[in-house]
Amino acid sequence: MIPKKTAAVLAAAVLVLGSCGADPAGETSSVQDSSAAQTEESSAPEENSSVRSDPETYSGADNGQAKEKKELYDTRHISDAYLAGVTVMEDEKDQVILDSASALIDEIITEDMGDYEKELAVHDWMIRELTYDPGELSVFGEMTPDADDPYGAFVNGMCICSGYTTTFQLLMDMLEIPCHSIQGVDSEGEDHAWNEVEIDGRWYFADVTWDDPVPDREGRPVRHTYFNVTSEFMAERHVWDMKAFPEAVSYEDSHIAHGLRDISDWEEIIGIISELERTNTEEVYLRPAGSLGVDLSSSGGQREFLGDFNISSELEDVMMAHKKELNGIGLYFQKVKYGDEVVLAAHLKGERKS
Repeated sequence: MIPKKTAAVLAAAVLVLGSCGADPAGETSSVQDSSAAQTEESSAPEENSSVRSDPETYSGADNGQAKEKKELYDTRHISDAYLAGVTVMEDEKDQVILDSASALIDEIITEDMGDYEKELAVHDWMIRELTYDPGELSVFGEMTPDADDPYGAFVNGMCICSGYTTTFQLLMDMLEIPCHSIQGVDSEGEDHAWNEVEIDGRWYFADVTWDDPVPDREGRPVRHTYFNVTSEFMAERHVWDMKAFPEAVSYEDSHIAHGLRDISDWEEIIGIISELERTNTEEVYLRPAGSLGVDLSSSGGQREFLGDFNISSELEDVMMAHKKELNGIGLYFQKVKYGDEVVLAAHLKGERKS
């Protein structure tokens, strides 16, 4: 249906510049001690705050200069047509979007899925099949045509943040899952766009763009750092008109809640790594038993990454003992808030050596 990430991956690796902001949150080659934040590869960059395409201005957090926003591509007529059983659109571009989105839903959505599973399937498909527009990342910053709308996603497999956002919005609308598109800025004042979605009566934020790293590569494990997170989590690095959108406070259908597992022996980590590789998933959330001696008295920032040696000397010993078996694969960690507790996010890093 859509081209895999190939030439665009190489182009994006040449230079990562402004536009939609840039989120350093990929794989670490070296992780410093727990007092230092370690930046990694850039996540796909980050556009200013409205529901869908409502035209308005937003005062940037950096300089207070009100700037005119470019309207997001409005997909409501396409999703309305789909829900009404209409299969023919007057506009050729809209026809391609409707046909592509309908085929995708038939491909990845099953009748036994709940709204969370449907949302996750859409998110993971977008991370696997789309890449951030390399033209927007180039020295000249020339966006590929339609990279800011679903046509660019379905036909070219490339988007900027507004393309990721409107594609996600379209698919949520077609699946009748309540969703907002938000334009704001990142914590450094760069324009950005993302979504807020309602699952079983509770609101969550989803930033598909920032879950899709730059530079990209074929077969990269799917990341869920910004999938179904709270307002508090988003506000650390996103700025928007909070009064205009529902507050997200629940963890009920967060990715943490659906993947949290208790661990009582560090040897279990080796099996967990194999599972992450098998499912092509980047992260898992762990609640270590008290006997493992992990300090979870406080969470870290979104840019604070820890090595196994920062977590536990026993964990470091286990990883060293299995070094030959792991053959280039490892983990880095973050301490993340989960309701009233703090848990470990363990992220897969590296590739097996040939």
